[in-house]
Order: sequence, then structure tokens, then C-alpha cells
Amino acid sequence: MLSLFTRNIPFDHQHQRAKIGLWLGLSVFLILIIFQPYGTYEFRSEAKYLMLGGYGVLVFLGYVSFWEVALLWVNKDAWTFGKEVLALVLMVCFVATLSFVYHRLFFSIQDYSLGSYFGFLSRCASIAAIPVGFRLYNVWKSLPREIPQQEVEKVQQPIASPSVEPITLTGTNRTDTITCDPGDLRLIQSMDNYVEVWYRKGGDWKKTTLRNTMKELEKQVEALGFERVHRSALLRVDQLKSLKISGAKTMAHFREPGLPEVPISRSKVADIRTRLAEKT
Repeated sequence: MLSLFTRNIPFDHQHQRAKIGLWLGLSVFLILIIFQPYGTYEFRSEAKYLMLGGYGVLVFLGYVSFWEVALLWVNKDAWTFGKEVLALVLMVCFVATLSFVYHRLFFSIQDYSLGSYFGFLSRCASIAAIPVGFRLYNVWKSLPREIPQQEVEKVQQPIASPSVEPITLTGTNRTDTITCDPGDLRLIQSMDNYVEVWYRKGGDWKKTTLRNTMKELEKQVEALGFERVHRSALLRVDQLKSLKISGAKTMAHFREPGLPEVPISRSKVADIRTRLAEKT
């Protein structure tokens, strides 16, 4: 169980954090207006729902600003499930403090004692338990499945690499690099003005961001057999397991668990299906 807290997880990008903050703020607002806990039901005011909506706005702004400050200290490349839990606990305390001040100012309450603060903190924690718990559940669900020892050799056989020498991928800043064995490199995806590189490190899949274009990265990995299967993805077809239709898209699935599914361009689907069929 304790090993769960040391499992590596991807660090969310800024726009993803903003979406999560918006969802958390909306969840808190809905809990307050639907269940009206801790005396909220007895509160009477023409601006009641507007004032309750202020808590949702505080949650959103507090969550986003908390992570903006946290980014000054955290190591995004060594982010774990345990660190995510700790960060969310600290975030709840931070947002609860903002809400405590908001509650005192807008509801004309003059009690700023430690006792009233910790009482308010406990109530905030109980309200936040549902949305924060749901957030952690989604993070846990996205973790790569732990493979039983007897299946490791069968499922995670290293794929033959064109080269035994380590490969170093570089960003536009030459000090921004990723070095790994070619056989551990799996996927390169575009993300705004960055690329995300998926590779194995220490038995776990690791996702690291480089500031560079897909065109430049394609030049760096084409000798390894990587090809552009979509405008947003570079991979080796021999590392794929299957193609599946998802709505209007065709998505590729890797042979190994824990890697994301990848969209395939329509012009590439037929060729890749044929190559996968030839492997079987």
C-alpha cells in the first residue's frame, strides 16, 4: 500500500490545472447550494447564491495561485502520487484560509480566534472531501497497472533497438535534454509549444516535457524507426498492439500497459492496419 505513494505520475500542465481548479470551484458551489450545510440553509439574503458563488470563485483562484507558487519549488520530473496527495491537503488549507477571511468580511463576523479558524477549517475539509477525493481517484485510476512478477517478462519484454547507444533528445535550449536507451523510448506527442516524451525509467513510464517542435524531434528520432502517424504523434509502429475506432477517430494502443492511446491520421490507418496484421 505504501508503495502507491511513491509511484510516479505525470505532472499536469498549467491549462490542465486551470480546468481542475474550475471543476473544483464548481463542485464546491453546487455542494453549498444543493446541500446547504453548516447553517447555510438558515442564512437569508437576496444575494445568498451570489455570496455562496464567491466560495466557488475562491476555490478556483486559490487552486490556480497555489500551484503557481508551488511550481517555484516542486520537481515536475519526480512527481509522485504521495506528493499529489500532500499538495492537495496543503491546497485545501490555503483555500480554507482565504474562505475564512471571505466569510468573516462578507458575513460581518468579527470572530478571528484560532478556535473559530480551526472549526471553519474542519468544515471546509469536510466539504472538500468529495471533489478532492474524486480528483485523487482519477489520478489513481490513471496509474499504470502493476504487473505480477510472473508476467513481467512476458508483458514487458524489451523491444529490439536499432542502437545500443543512449540517445539524447534536445530542446531549443541545448541544456534542456532527455537521455535514455533507444529501446526505452516509446512516444513523442505535441503539446502547445512543447513536446511530451514518453520513455521507461526505473521500471515506470516517465513523461517529460521539452520545448521544441515536432519537426525537429522527428529529425532526431527518424534513425530509430520512429514515424509521424499523426500531426501530434511520433512512434514506432512495431511497438503497437492494435488500432481501435473511438467515435470519429482511430486510436492506437501500445503493446505495454501504462502508455496513452494515440490518434492515427486517416491517411495512415490502412497502412498501419496492414503492418500490424502482418506481425500476427
